[in-house]
Amino acid sequence: MIGTPPVADPPAIVRAAAVLPGMGGGRSPTLLPSGYFSTNGNQIVDASGADVRIASVGWNQNFTNIPATVAAIAASGFNTVRVSWDDADLHNNTGYDLQRLQAIVAAAGGDGLKVIIDHHNDEGFTNPVDGYGAQQKNGLWYDLGPGTDNTNGAGVAGTVTQAGFQADWVTVAKAFAGNSTVIGFDIDNEPTSAGNVTWGPYGPNGGYGPTDIHAMYQTVGDAIQAVDPGALIIAEGPQNYGGDFAGTGTAPEGDLSVAGKDPVVLTDPNKVVYSVHEYPTEISGIATDTGAAAVARMNQAWGYLETANTTPVWVGEMGSSMVSSKSQAWAATMTAYMNGQDGAQGGPTFTGRQQPISGDWWVWGYLPGEAPDGTVNANGTMNAAQQAVWSQLLPMNCFAAGTAVLTDQGECPVEALAIGHRVIRADGHAAPIVWIGHRRIDLTRHPAPLRAAPVRFAPGSLAAGVPRRPLYLSPDHALYLGGVLIPAKVLINGETITQTTPRRVTYFHIKLPEHAVVLAEGAPAESYLDTGDRAQFDNEDQPIQLHPFAARSAEEVAARQYQREIRSCAPFAEAGSVVQAVRGALLRRAGIATTNDPAIFVAYRDGGAIIHSRSAIPGHLGLDPRDCRRLGIKLSALASNDRPIPLDHAALCDGWHDLEPDGRWTDGAAVIPACLLAGGSLSLTIAATTAYPDSSYGARRHAGR
Repeated sequence: MIGTPPVADPPAIVRAAAVLPGMGGGRSPTLLPSGYFSTNGNQIVDASGADVRIASVGWNQNFTNIPATVAAIAASGFNTVRVSWDDADLHNNTGYDLQRLQAIVAAAGGDGLKVIIDHHNDEGFTNPVDGYGAQQKNGLWYDLGPGTDNTNGAGVAGTVTQAGFQADWVTVAKAFAGNSTVIGFDIDNEPTSAGNVTWGPYGPNGGYGPTDIHAMYQTVGDAIQAVDPGALIIAEGPQNYGGDFAGTGTAPEGDLSVAGKDPVVLTDPNKVVYSVHEYPTEISGIATDTGAAAVARMNQAWGYLETANTTPVWVGEMGSSMVSSKSQAWAATMTAYMNGQDGAQGGPTFTGRQQPISGDWWVWGYLPGEAPDGTVNANGTMNAAQQAVWSQLLPMNCFAAGTAVLTDQGECPVEALAIGHRVIRADGHAAPIVWIGHRRIDLTRHPAPLRAAPVRFAPGSLAAGVPRRPLYLSPDHALYLGGVLIPAKVLINGETITQTTPRRVTYFHIKLPEHAVVLAEGAPAESYLDTGDRAQFDNEDQPIQLHPFAARSAEEVAARQYQREIRSCAPFAEAGSVVQAVRGALLRRAGIATTNDPAIFVAYRDGGAIIHSRSAIPGHLGLDPRDCRRLGIKLSALASNDRPIPLDHAALCDGWHDLEPDGRWTDGAAVIPACLLAGGSLSLTIAATTAYPDSSYGARRHAGR
């Protein structure tokens, strides 16, 4: 992946640690079990055999405040961090790389995170030719001896032989032997066909030879297992843009096309995990990154291993700055594929308690001008556009499993509550639970998923230490704030309070003798109020309402709202002065810095153009939450070489909102097809802009990797 020279913590990372404190009162529902992991078919499993999902984030900066950075990563919802090392820094006089790894692992263990350690290159952060060490240019794991020109491919003299590479890995593995915080070793980052890599008998010149990566994985993997037998051994497919080992196509993300018939076999065979890196075209240069063609490519390059239940594949890097409609399309393709939704196209599927494909989002931090530009905004909050994607890659645990509800015996996970348990109300009195409802929902099959997708409240988003850990509520579940009950969906600000899109959720609700406010993760949330919708719960003894959160008739909505208002323990509000006052306080707490500069630029491509700008959702940044459109700029006129382009033209569809009397809004990436541009240059007449998060839009993205 594209790298940067090592730098100290930017201010954003220090602020991120303050905005996203450690987990405090208990474990996040997304954290992984203790101990080492193994494999079982296409699943990664814990010591008890339960399936787990690795949701990791890449570490790409020299963060000096390591504990604060690790705490912020844990609080955000990731359960693993991927950290790199290189041979040059391992051998320098200060032992910098090993000390840095040890500090990160120690902090991660304290916050319940797991760590995967990868070998990124031989010679360290050398120069821009190799992206400051992001991908070794000779395509190999070593740079001295047979199969090389005795350089790293970027003009730096080689110092690492195959034997030296293995010895260095053994040194790293010994340093963490017996420490199950470190669950895996990613043997080599992004090997490529530039090194004439072979996979056993497959590849250039009949295969085998000194560049046989299959043989290397087995030899080095066994050497690591001899000193640290608990860790997973992760084998990346070599990136091949010209053709795959099987002769069936290309494999730019990593060529595992023959791993099924010629697998990596170790002394402990249930420790092998394969890996690929998937990026959108804007970063990787892959010709096709969306739709059926992308699914077909992934199927033949690596997905077949998952489909055949052979071996787990971890998408060891993926990411985007998420500022264009094309990146949104890529993300939709990737999350659907990884979450098992492309079975009709030959993709992998998952059933029962199986976990979908694990992944690693690149990259943690704030990296303006980089591609991708990092998970954290300039003000230390999470980048909402990226979070909306990587949150879909978290473990598919039950919704609110692990959420702590205060009882007279202390805090108790909601799924462990039972009828008769006494819950502490917000007024300090205890009340018995008289009924508990739960409903599992598959959002991928829901006709209106945003009506059911959970709203996430980051730690400290409501008040100091409230909630203590990430809190997930259904969109209509109300919090008691400002003396009224306000639905979670009304409080979304796009930064500290966001709507997530997991594949499945399970909602729990507890009913007390009377409607009341209880404390969930320290936040004042309403108990269940029966307004005639108990048929939505799986455990209710009546026909289940198929899509309880889908659009209801106006009459049904009015009737249930009336019941809610007359039987509620407090006034209910979705708009008005109190809601605006509460939103104002939460927005000030979130510290979302805004700018009025739309930062417009036009990118000309394939005969057409894209009008890029910052974008924002007014209902997230303002006091009134009702306008949920993503708005870029509003144009009153558009022309190509002074030839007017009608704003209501049927070809203006991608990135455009409906026409209004005084103009038409873009969504921040509005496409002008080649048929309208006709080889000309665009001129824009701006009718309006809005307030934008000042970190919602990065510099123009790099091309290539």
